[in-house]
Amino acid sequence: MFQENLDLDELETIGQVLLGAAFADGHADGDEVAVISDILAELIGADLPDALIEKLEAFQPSDFDLGAACGRLHLASADDRRALLTLVAEVVDADDLHTCTEDDYIIKVAHHIGASPEEYSDLTMEIFNISSIRPPPLPSDD
Repeated sequence: MFQENLDLDELETIGQVLLGAAFADGHADGDEVAVISDILAELIGADLPDALIEKLEAFQPSDFDLGAACGRLHLASADDRRALLTLVAEVVDADDLHTCTEDDYIIKVAHHIGASPEEYSDLTMEIFNISSIRPPPLPSDD
């Protein structure tokens, strides 16, 4: 997938998956959008074509089908899956705030591309259940 000659459709699909990550917390931050542009330009080694920019600007998160988009990406190897998941995590982290909904998005992408938990566990948060932990006693006023 991450070969040098990505066609416009492949690049658009990757862009859509990344935009889905930007909108995972309910809104796309300017830093996230800038990171997506940088990532896509780096993937093709050039400025983004106007046609692609127009398509990505028309992205509507409510109409986006993550499963269908991931299905259009032919990720044959663990390295390809890891590369995409790393890019998704890069977008999620661009605004310096990693939320549970963004974490869920990474896991959904991983599921749709057939990645094992070992391929993405370091890209997601580890949630600890602290309900069974008792805090230390408060000091008394004696």
